[in-house]
Amino acid sequence: MLELFNRTFGDDSDARVFFAPGRVNLIGEHTDYNGGHVFPCALTIGTYAAVRVRNDRKLRFYSDNFADKGIIELSLDDLTNRPENNWTNYCLGVIWALAQKGYELKSGFDFVCMGNIPNGSGLSSSASLEVLTGYAIKCLYGFDCDNITLALIGQLAENKFVGLNCGIMDQFAIAMGKRDNAIFLDTATLKYEYVPIKLDGIKIVIGNTNKKRGLGDSKYNERRTECETAIEELQKQVKIASLGELDNETFEQYKAAIADEIRLKRARHAVSENCRTIQAVEALNAGKLDEFGLLMNASHSSLDKDYEVTGKELNALVEAAWKQEGVIGARMTGAGFGGCTVSLVKEESVDAFIKNVGAEYLEKIGYAADFYVVDIGDGPSEIEAEVMEVEGCEHHHHHHELLQKVSLEMPDDEELADLAELFKCFGDPTRMKILFVLFEHEMCVCDIAEAVNMTQSAVSHQLKVLKQAKLISNRREGKSIIYMLADEHVSSIIAYGREHIEEK
Repeated sequence: MLELFNRTFGDDSDARVFFAPGRVNLIGEHTDYNGGHVFPCALTIGTYAAVRVRNDRKLRFYSDNFADKGIIELSLDDLTNRPENNWTNYCLGVIWALAQKGYELKSGFDFVCMGNIPNGSGLSSSASLEVLTGYAIKCLYGFDCDNITLALIGQLAENKFVGLNCGIMDQFAIAMGKRDNAIFLDTATLKYEYVPIKLDGIKIVIGNTNKKRGLGDSKYNERRTECETAIEELQKQVKIASLGELDNETFEQYKAAIADEIRLKRARHAVSENCRTIQAVEALNAGKLDEFGLLMNASHSSLDKDYEVTGKELNALVEAAWKQEGVIGARMTGAGFGGCTVSLVKEESVDAFIKNVGAEYLEKIGYAADFYVVDIGDGPSEIEAEVMEVEGCEHHHHHHELLQKVSLEMPDDEELADLAELFKCFGDPTRMKILFVLFEHEMCVCDIAEAVNMTQSAVSHQLKVLKQAKLISNRREGKSIIYMLADEHVSSIIAYGREHIEEK
């Protein structure tokens, strides 16, 4: 990150590096703005930023994920949501929201970021950026606010500045993440508890439909309005403040108060999903993982039939997942209308799961899905020079020294061993480099998988991405480019395109 900052803004001596994770919700979808319970966890993938305080009121932003937008220069004196501000509106919204709560910046900053959360995937890249911005500002400017406050700041920014009426779940899960724990959160009171996720022999597999989804154009606000109207109708019959206060039996007793069939379906999902989430956490605490999986399946069915936020892509992935051996449960996760699924899969079945579900999805939809085996990580943090945490592994400065000593020529056996060690400790961008180098060394997929401790399917996927970037089809051309972009996101590599590879 400091190297990227240096290339973008010059001297990085005063820049500090921060990280905020993405999140996945195991169960409890579209309940957070209905006063219900959710059960999300932070991930070890997320968003990184290098930030330096300025002595004037300028704000300068650069994202490696949106390199084509270049440096976006703004000012503390004009915190306005404008389309041309693009992705920086999320950061501006946080600055604006902080000021609304009495945390006003007196000087600007330079901000460089990159992330390995697929954009529009439903894993909360926007909330990750919001929490990251708030956390970095808190640390750099000495603001006295806890992480729950930062979550609320992020939600305020999204609701009132960006214009999306989201609930609190995404920002809370990211700000309050704890390694190997999910968060059982009552969104009505913000009362929460950490629940250890003990998945012995079970992996969390994310399936990305690769159908891009923006919450603003996904009818998210429409669903919220439908639920709010349903509450108003129910309140004429029963004293409640939110749908989350009802159980299934009470809802059935009073549902006739809802005049419209569509609104009734929306409300039924909100109530039943809240009850499922409570039952799911009880099942998990009791060690009843099969019951937890069945509740995940029921959650997806409700999101499909009653809330109608799935669509053919998410349904194709989930329905294919349900057929596979070793699957405990599978459902869509996030707002829907594209994005991702989450599945609990027995470890020995993961390779076959990815292969079979991927093949069925490709046949039905016409383009490929991507799969990620993820780990549960911590909330936001500052990354020190000596010790960094990326993808759930602690690695010390010697790993950076190893990275520096890897030759730009064909690696020898000792360097390959260094690369294999690095692979386990760095995030996706460097994995791309390492996979490419190992491939250059004429290693087959099974040998690479053994060297870097990955499944063959996962290695094949990474190589497929490189092939799509046209870096493997002509190795000599691709070689210098992959090194030049070693610490940048793979999307930057793809963005260079064939012409730039030839030029370099």
